[in-house]
Amino acid sequence: MAQLPITFTKNRRQFGTNRCKPRDSRLIHKFPDMKRSALLSRHDPDTTQAQRQDIAVVREGGAASDLDKAVLGGGAMFIASGVGNGLNYLFSMGLARVLGPVEFGLYAIGVTYFNILSQIAPLGAAIGVIKFVSESMARNERAYAYDTIKLAIKITLISSMLIAAILAAGAMPISHYLYSKPDLRPVLILFAIAIPFAASTTVLVSALQALQIIKPTILIKYVWEPVGKVVLAGATLFMGYHLLGAVAAIGLVIAVGTYMAIRVLQAESFSGITKTESAKASRFQEFVLFSSPVAISNIFGVVAPRSDILILGYWVSAQEIGVYLACLQTAGIITLVLGAFETAFAPFIARVLMLNDEGQLKTVYQSLSRLVVLFTVPLWVLLNMLADPILGSFGDAFRAGWVPLAILTTGHLVSSMASSPNHILLMGGHSQTVMLNTIIIGVLQIVVSLILVQYLGTVGAAVAATGALLTITLTRVFQVWRRYHILPVSIHLLKPVVGGMVMMVTIFIARQILGPAPYGLDILIIGALGLAAYLGCQLVFGLESSEKSLIESLIKRVSAQTSGVADEGHSNNDVVKIGHRNK
Repeated sequence: MAQLPITFTKNRRQFGTNRCKPRDSRLIHKFPDMKRSALLSRHDPDTTQAQRQDIAVVREGGAASDLDKAVLGGGAMFIASGVGNGLNYLFSMGLARVLGPVEFGLYAIGVTYFNILSQIAPLGAAIGVIKFVSESMARNERAYAYDTIKLAIKITLISSMLIAAILAAGAMPISHYLYSKPDLRPVLILFAIAIPFAASTTVLVSALQALQIIKPTILIKYVWEPVGKVVLAGATLFMGYHLLGAVAAIGLVIAVGTYMAIRVLQAESFSGITKTESAKASRFQEFVLFSSPVAISNIFGVVAPRSDILILGYWVSAQEIGVYLACLQTAGIITLVLGAFETAFAPFIARVLMLNDEGQLKTVYQSLSRLVVLFTVPLWVLLNMLADPILGSFGDAFRAGWVPLAILTTGHLVSSMASSPNHILLMGGHSQTVMLNTIIIGVLQIVVSLILVQYLGTVGAAVAATGALLTITLTRVFQVWRRYHILPVSIHLLKPVVGGMVMMVTIFIARQILGPAPYGLDILIIGALGLAAYLGCQLVFGLESSEKSLIESLIKRVSAQTSGVADEGHSNNDVVKIGHRNK
């Protein structure tokens, strides 16, 4: 039989007959029960019906409909994360007002240690779960998916308990000798107790994400955790327990979230797996070899971006640290957009890379960038044009942080335009490259922070953090281009950029005309006018198909929820079951 050109993409110049042989061998290795002819053409007369179904499953990961579903999933995550992280932001704002800048500064140091260590504790298992479980479910290897999740949880529990014990034991020297802040010690001990729960939740949620179970992820991360913190920590503050009571309440909320994630995962249909289906030891070795460089890179990738707080704790007062944390959390609002869409797109990227479909990969890469920029630009304009009243909501002492806020938000905006090159490198199996990136840039950021913080304080910390973020982003974009010859940027990015400029002018004029109003109504009115101008520009320029699909779906969801007739049949499948054939 004559060899047919492979049809995984419409771009035949990239995927002609001459280039399909090496990839065919990889696909046959991944799908040993399928003939070469089955991979080359689903219409081959020698291909059985079962094989044709398998081909449909393989090709489903690169289908345009699945990209639409990933877009919708990202939109759902964006709305959920917006609500959940909005509550988290309001909680931090209220905590700062109740505690004051000094105690809030102690909280900033403690929560920074907690965030660093709880993200290091999984030792790369969270990323490994997303990659290997997504691929296993695409191949219907449920046994390997199940065993991979168990292995990741075991690794996380052992490492997180050890790390928590080290932090608790080192709380006294850290607080007394390093920072000369004795009141920091009990804060560090309470956060140490919460580390195993937070690390376990990270891996469990990654497993749910890989299995495309999005609704429980939303409920745990963006409903329970923020609402629980507001209610429980708010109650402890009301009863007069102040900082320690709030930290203890946060730990309790995280522990309950861990329990909820375990219960959801236990409900998955893994009960039919027998011992004979157990995954091979070589597959576990592959998982560990992939996760190990990720674990090393996480140490630098987590420590370096937060080194500004740790270094500031040595050089400046607790009040300045509190102001800087308010700037960090406010600027972090921009990152929610990319984080939400990455959650939905990451498993899809893994499947597309598994098929080596560069045409579809380029579509995903640029679609993700366009959607992220569409929502990121108006956030950047709002946070900078209304910086004074926003920071003033934390307290009058926090208004001084507008310069670090402008620097940090600009770095996040430019980084968001690059879409998700790090995910592409990781899902493509280049974990060692990611490790080298984070180590080199992380060390550079720490060195620059040590120099600048001494002379510029919080402004120097913001400059160092932004410089490192932009450097590593450009490095990753170049590495993806070198390997796959794709870039995240396209001419369509000009639309939101121009719209952002119009929005800035609108807000500036509105602030000159409208005077201050009670209860922050002036901020709401001016912000609404700016957003209306931005949306009007996008409608004039014209929306892309993925953007229209996202907006139409979100409107339908809101209408259905409002009328109380939401279709439960789409609870999980609306988000995306890419490459997974329902049985």
